Amino acid sequence: MEPKELEIIEKYKDKDPELKALWEEHLKLEAELQELLSKPYLTTEDEIRKKEIQIKKLHGKDRILEIIKKYQN
Repeated sequence: MEPKELEIIEKYKDKDPELKALWEEHLKLEAELQELLSKPYLTTEDEIRKKEIQIKKLHGKDRILEIIKKYQN
């Protein structure tokens, strides 16, 4: 995320429950993804989980960006 987007998230997350939930989910998924990527070897299950996380993060980020646009206007 861009610094300006992060600034908007910080400013409005406590006022917008959906934004807060999406942001917390994004951070949780990022931590899980980093944990997977720190492994020296990924099993087939790990690879599947990695793809699932990446897809969930992408969908969540899209929704976060929609909400950010609302606050930028």
